[in-house]
Amino acid sequence: MTQLKLVEGTDEYRIAGLAMKVRSELGFSMLESAYERALILELNKAGYTAERQVPILIFYDGRELNHGYCADIVVDRKIILELKAVTRLYAIHRRQLQFYLSAGKIDSGLLINFGNYQKLECERMQRADACKNSRLGVNPNGIFRPLTEDEKKNPHESFAERIARIVEMD
Repeated sequence: MTQLKLVEGTDEYRIAGLAMKVRSELGFSMLESAYERALILELNKAGYTAERQVPILIFYDGRELNHGYCADIVVDRKIILELKAVTRLYAIHRRQLQFYLSAGKIDSGLLINFGNYQKLECERMQRADACKNSRLGVNPNGIFRPLTEDEKKNPHESFAERIARIVEMD
């Protein structure tokens, strides 16, 4: 796994700053979903397009598997944010983000832990070179399908909220 330092002036650096703002406002004892919603608000205020709970598409034998993998937040369709609210980060958390980067064919991600009582933990990762050509049974185009016009108008809506809205329209 390739972990990198945050570089001042980059989107990752700015996003880490927004996460720090959320952490300082909410503290360390909330559920992950509270941090997710607050960070989405901050990302949108900062001019980013942030999507919540983006499904990671996995295929087997030419068929999409319904398995439940979702990236917590995808920013501008180029950075995956994997959020945690745990006392400390473990290797399994890093492997999860690395899998999402590989499956989504996205090069950059941040593993952000709001649950450490001392500080916000934020680790920048890049898709490992060994995974760039991995087949992993994923969609060759990555995790995204084109956004609909409604999704473009409301980019902070979660996947579950999109489904609920679509069902209500029927």
